[in-house]
Amino acid sequence: MAGITAKEKLLNAAEALMLAEGYSQTSVDSVCDNAGVTKGSLYHHFKTKEDLGVAVLDRWISRNAEILQNGPHQKVEDPTQAALVYVQHVVDSAPDLWRGGCFVGSLSMDMAGTSDRMQESVETIFRGFVEGHADLFQPVVEKSKLENVPSAEELAEWFLSTIEGSIVLAKAYRQMTPITRSVNSFRRYLEILIGEPIGERVQ
Repeated sequence: MAGITAKEKLLNAAEALMLAEGYSQTSVDSVCDNAGVTKGSLYHHFKTKEDLGVAVLDRWISRNAEILQNGPHQKVEDPTQAALVYVQHVVDSAPDLWRGGCFVGSLSMDMAGTSDRMQESVETIFRGFVEGHADLFQPVVEKSKLENVPSAEELAEWFLSTIEGSIVLAKAYRQMTPITRSVNSFRRYLEILIGEPIGERVQ
């Protein structure tokens, strides 16, 4: 652990514990014990447990957003193909993104009556995901010649539900296959909508 600051140790410990046990079941004492730091050190960096939870959430989101944004889809000019390449990038990145589970999803199932601030943070993240991905999927909807095509927002919500549901299965089965299989199925549906498969991948 040499070179890792006390704050980083606390964030690492809190993330691991909250993913495994949930936010409400993770105590300040357990975070300090697992991080190997004093409670005074924790309160030096974070005024409350909520502050710690929000910091862990922000770090987790920033790390995963960087992985998702820096994919090969950035080099694809055609917007419909870019959407397909992006979804394939999600498949390829699944182990890096969700091997330990989804921190946001775990919080969302653990928020009832626990922390309004954390609940609001989770809701904001999910709404932002849907809005951003609706923009990504809009060209697919516009290009499709099929009838009764879902709206871009519906596709984005479906994509989010696909990811979150498959993460639950992945944790239950202790393997990543449910995530990659489910997201691949979503990509194939997009291919059906536009009547063409994913093009040659951009390296």
